[in-house]
Amino acid sequence: MARLIGLTGATGLIGKELLKSLLKNGDQVLVIGRNPEPQFRSGFDLPVQYVQWSNQSETPKFGSVQFDAFVHLAGEPIAGGRWTPAFKRKLQLSRIAATENLVHAINASQKKCKVFISASAVGIYGNRADEILTESSSLSADFLGQLCQDWETQAKKVTCRSVQLRFGVVLARQGGALEKLLPVFKKGLGGVLAKGDQYMSVIHVEDVVRVIQFALDRADLSGPVNAVCQESVTNREFTRVLADTLNVPAWFKVPTFALKLALGEQSRILTDSQRVRPAVLQSLGFEFKYASVESALRNILRGAYPR
Repeated sequence: MARLIGLTGATGLIGKELLKSLLKNGDQVLVIGRNPEPQFRSGFDLPVQYVQWSNQSETPKFGSVQFDAFVHLAGEPIAGGRWTPAFKRKLQLSRIAATENLVHAINASQKKCKVFISASAVGIYGNRADEILTESSSLSADFLGQLCQDWETQAKKVTCRSVQLRFGVVLARQGGALEKLLPVFKKGLGGVLAKGDQYMSVIHVEDVVRVIQFALDRADLSGPVNAVCQESVTNREFTRVLADTLNVPAWFKVPTFALKLALGEQSRILTDSQRVRPAVLQSLGFEFKYASVESALRNILRGAYPR
């Protein structure tokens, strides 16, 4: 029997791929988005239902819709602007307040939703050098760490099974960090950021979709889950693999002070070190299709992954 799955963030990098996968599996999807329906439909020709939620500081109205599961991916992009006080408030509203209101609507539903899967991020751990981090590691009190903690706290208030996916850097041909890096590297202008010894935890977008499907299906999975592949690499190693895959040089180096000058506090996204392991997924036998950074990049950049 087809499930009815609610989805926010359907127009984002992960949401687009997940939506196609859910429909392919025979699920029905109701997308909740901020734009008017005609604007949403102009960019989507997939057979989905749609409800507008223009003001995330208010509880969304689903009417009589009864979800079997819900995947909440919406949130203002962390790298969407300098971290001014106003932008930080925008980030908090789009994550904490929006999740609180969404959970309230789901809890008020007559039919009990079986699982609520919500996005989070490995930024919750803060800057940890080469320490190996799992879901049981201590959390950071810096801005990103606290933002993610408050985000997850609201998600856990749902009255059904709750899974909080702590995403690393999502690798895909279109969208995300890689799309911004490719033009620079293809011109031979790529290079190491800061000292280059900061660890990066990444995951192929195809494996992200598989992790979400896994979380939907596994009744024994709940709580925080690190959505990263088994291998974390330093920025220096990531730069080398990316340049080798593209067959280009990567001789340049962007010092920390230059990143801070250009991006302000937001530069921490690039300089903080998070060596994260997917301990929960591994304990449940989840198998990554792309277990290493090299396998993910080779697949994406050599045309194996569809446009």
